[in-house]
Amino acid sequence: MLDKHMQNLRDGDIDALDHIYEETKNLVFSICLSYMQDYMLAEDMMQDTYIRVRKYIEKYKHNTNPKAWISKIAKNTCLNEIKKRKRINLVSDVYDMDDISDERKERTPLLDIALKILKPKELLILLPHIIDNKKLVDIAKELNIPEGTVRWKYSNSLSKIRKYLERSNLDEIY
Repeated sequence: MLDKHMQNLRDGDIDALDHIYEETKNLVFSICLSYMQDYMLAEDMMQDTYIRVRKYIEKYKHNTNPKAWISKIAKNTCLNEIKKRKRINLVSDVYDMDDISDERKERTPLLDIALKILKPKELLILLPHIIDNKKLVDIAKELNIPEGTVRWKYSNSLSKIRKYLERSNLDEIY
């Protein structure tokens, strides 16, 4: 029956999502709670899971295991959130927000993109240069990394951001 509801959703029947939710909500919530270890966050991840089910329903293959497909979406949603939170925590550890002036505390879409797509080591190079105007040579000394490596990672980070912006719809960013 669940596979039929999945097919109906794929065919444009939005009401089918209610049936899918009813049949999978306990499974999805238990997955989200096991990853997030927080009831409220698990609820948020559960909502995000069903948003993604609707968004990516075209990728679902008829007559496969719909619970496994939805479970994988739930798992990946949680893992992506955990990665994002680690990046934000890294930035918070590097930059004590109490020490940053009010005009620099404001999050910008560009900072959000950097936090979303860059690895922690890339953030450790990019953020001091952008936020604190530190020279790359000084960042290299602080991190005990060769200056050439720092310049290379900085350049690659900017390229990643540039490519992300080229691929993205600017309305989604702002």
